[in-house]
Amino acid sequence: MPYSDMLSSNRAQAGAAASTSVFAPSGATGMVGERVDHMKMLSDAVKQLTPMFTGKAPYDAGNVRGLANSIKDHGGATMTVLFP
Repeated sequence: MPYSDMLSSNRAQAGAAASTSVFAPSGATGMVGERVDHMKMLSDAVKQLTPMFTGKAPYDAGNVRGLANSIKDHGGATMTVLFP
């Protein structure tokens, strides 16, 4: 197999692994369940912030502050310790 074909194959395999590993099975427990819960919260916060930062919704400083605190609480070191 030519080297370029091997690279393409490896990239496809890596992409498939990455895309499937992001989605945890429903009902995940333990550390995986914790990661899923944190990621869902982060996703929800970003979905609420995006319209305000793109001019599609009015800016609400109190809401931004609360969502930023949630991101701080569920991201960063809180999240990285769940990836041993």
